[in-house]
Amino acid sequence: MQMNTGRLLIPILLLSLTVMHAEDSDQQTLEYRIKNFSYKVYCQQLPLEEIRNDYNTNLNMIDLSELSASMKYYYKAKLHALMAKAYHHGGNNHIQLIKITLILSEENYTSINNREEADYFYNEAVLAAEQSWQSGAEDSDALRIKALCMGQLCLVRGFRYTLKNGMDVLRSIREAKRADPSGGRALLLEAQGKAYPPPLYFGNTLAAMNRLEAAEKCRDLTEEDWFNLMLTEAVCHAKRHRTTEAIDMLNKALTIYPGNRYASELHFLLQNELYSRRDLEKYYESR
Repeated sequence: MQMNTGRLLIPILLLSLTVMHAEDSDQQTLEYRIKNFSYKVYCQQLPLEEIRNDYNTNLNMIDLSELSASMKYYYKAKLHALMAKAYHHGGNNHIQLIKITLILSEENYTSINNREEADYFYNEAVLAAEQSWQSGAEDSDALRIKALCMGQLCLVRGFRYTLKNGMDVLRSIREAKRADPSGGRALLLEAQGKAYPPPLYFGNTLAAMNRLEAAEKCRDLTEEDWFNLMLTEAVCHAKRHRTTEAIDMLNKALTIYPGNRYASELHFLLQNELYSRRDLEKYYESR
């Protein structure tokens, strides 16, 4: 009896197309939801409890999706990183983070609120990003998320952790750059690693500006990336006492996420020319 292979192939093809359509639909839904979640985190208008509920809903959607294991881990890494940022930058933490950037001191590390929660979610983001990459992720953005969150853990855990693990952070940044040598996100990550730390910790605002200039020419930057690019450029200008240029960049950044407290606070300080170490110390002592 001769089998009709054509008839057997049709159901298989239909099943494959159905699965592919389900994956595409799930990915589009998650991209939209995570973009929306990112906006809520960066604009800082909602209470942390509401942000956490939204996080839980999105995490559940990832688990129920038809995506591959590597893509699930990737979206979890993005989600964990944003939840960590919500805790890290929540309340009045933006003031302490500006102090860390412009007046480096151990006291400013330890005065961060919600440190345990931020630490937990940054660490979860690092683990999920590693699992995404090890599961065969095609997009090297997982490595960028890993490096970014390792760097943020230095801010959360303080000087001693930074001194012990700083080189690991630098290696992870280089790994992300090697995986995507011409990508704007990798260049932005490099720029952030140069802009925020002081020279003692390999900070170099001129090198950061060169990376930012190259990143601006790339087409893979998201809305969130553009905000971070403009904010990083503003920090570079502020550190070099180029107040007008820094304020211009912050004005552009705040059109993307109008309620962002870090950008708003830095904008206020620069408008009032409170950017020297002595001026900042006096200003914050009086608050």
